[in-house]
Amino acid sequence: MTQLLQHDSPATSVARPTTPSWIQAYWEGKALRYNCLHDRLAVVLAELRDLNPPRLLDVGCSTAALAKALDAALPGTAYYGCDISQAAVSAIGRTGVVVWDLNDGRLPFPDTSFNVVVASGICEYIADLPTFFARVAERLADGGHFIVSYINQDHVSRRWRRLRGRSANGDATWQPIRGLSAFVENLRAAGFAPVRQIATNGRIRPSTRPLGSTRRRQRFAHPPWVNWAAPQVVFVCTKDRCYA
Repeated sequence: MTQLLQHDSPATSVARPTTPSWIQAYWEGKALRYNCLHDRLAVVLAELRDLNPPRLLDVGCSTAALAKALDAALPGTAYYGCDISQAAVSAIGRTGVVVWDLNDGRLPFPDTSFNVVVASGICEYIADLPTFFARVAERLADGGHFIVSYINQDHVSRRWRRLRGRSANGDATWQPIRGLSAFVENLRAAGFAPVRQIATNGRIRPSTRPLGSTRRRQRFAHPPWVNWAAPQVVFVCTKDRCYA
């Protein structure tokens, strides 16, 4: 089984809430839906298998579907997780996974550095992405990686929604969505160097992607087809500069 830390528990590590209460209530129920290894998490898992990190932080972990997949794939990885939903964290029933509000501007486990931080399907809900990225960079160990996903507002289906006068946002709790180019600039400003991008469909259903597949991986060059064909994109980043 993937190693889980024993010094923290959901009952003792809770961030001061800054997200509006109606959003917290909304996610108490919705987070439980994210209980399978869907396509985006399968992409993340393939990257983690290559990196084999000693310590990993999964922010916005929901019911820790990634941790369950790591049990078999990387049993030596120490898994840390956090989510805004008490219901999701309670359903996990593991130590080392805590209730946490990422809009607080801090990351949990303040005395720990990580080899990889995963932010899968969470950045759309964070109000201050530049600050969040800076906090992640500060907590990554030398040689660490940040694996982060973001919705593609230029995807053909979202363009079509806008042409029809409908909102392109897929969730009432999303913060204002920026384009992929602006998102990448925020990453670079925080000291990250995107080295690879992977298109993913974003559907919340069990993935049919072969585990470990390198299908649809690209080195970071932002090929033109991504803006039309990728509903979501996973970026794999390294630290471009070190922090004390």
